Amino acid sequence: MKTKAFFLNVTFSLLVFAETIAQWSLPGGNAYIHGNVGIGIGTNLDSKLSINGNSDWHLKLSNDAIGGDEWRIGSTSDSWSVSGGKFVISNTGTSETAAVVIDSQKRVGIGTANPNSMLTVNGNIGIDYGSELRTISSTHKTILRTGWADSQDFLTFYVPGSKSDNALPKIHIKSDGNVGIGTLQPRSRLTVNGRVHAKEVKVDLNIPGADYVFESDYQLMSLPEVERFISINKHLPEIPSAADMEKNGINLSEMNIKLLKKVEELTLHLIDLNKKVGQLNMENEILKDKVK
Repeated sequence: MKTKAFFLNVTFSLLVFAETIAQWSLPGGNAYIHGNVGIGIGTNLDSKLSINGNSDWHLKLSNDAIGGDEWRIGSTSDSWSVSGGKFVISNTGTSETAAVVIDSQKRVGIGTANPNSMLTVNGNIGIDYGSELRTISSTHKTILRTGWADSQDFLTFYVPGSKSDNALPKIHIKSDGNVGIGTLQPRSRLTVNGRVHAKEVKVDLNIPGADYVFESDYQLMSLPEVERFISINKHLPEIPSAADMEKNGINLSEMNIKLLKKVEELTLHLIDLNKKVGQLNMENEILKDKVK
């Protein structure tokens, strides 16, 4: 009987000791706790760890080995509180300079305690070189891309969406300053693969205007000379041929000046012809008087 009682006592003691060990280790070791734990709260422990910090920070993480730096986490802090509450992470101990804030409307602030959109960042946003900024859409989701190509850095903008055309680049900027619209190969300050619609276009000239045609020493080609040139070359003097324009395109400022020059030359020819017609009319009137 005594043996049985002794056995029961030992068994009970072992169970109690085992439960104690399961909850707390020996001094200097790790702590093990079964069930949910409350700090500052004793009811409604429906999570593994519930913390009620009232107006204090809920959790502080510090490390004396690196100068005592600390991070704090809480829903309210200092004398600062708002309706609905905010989740705050700070390494300064104050909410006004919080690193991360999530408010009751699911808005996230980085570097600001008062986000006014779904994501508000007070500071720079870094994107890794060669990476993309994307939407969460499953197709054609690229917004911008940065990287290296053709011996230059580049930044390319897209319009995300479900259409196949959205997968094509819309604006491509190279490190030399050249910008392409609808092309990845801009060979000038602005290269457009497509039509350009503008209310007004101003072109700065790097060549002289054509008013020198009206100077007295200008050598105007005679109409017979122009006729011979056209019969041989099939285009006006100083104006590129159709084949040349198709192959090389045209320089807008140069072409406008050349066309203006031809208009001015044509005007001089008309003035000369008008003088000759006037002279013929006068001679004709004289002949009429003699006939009478």
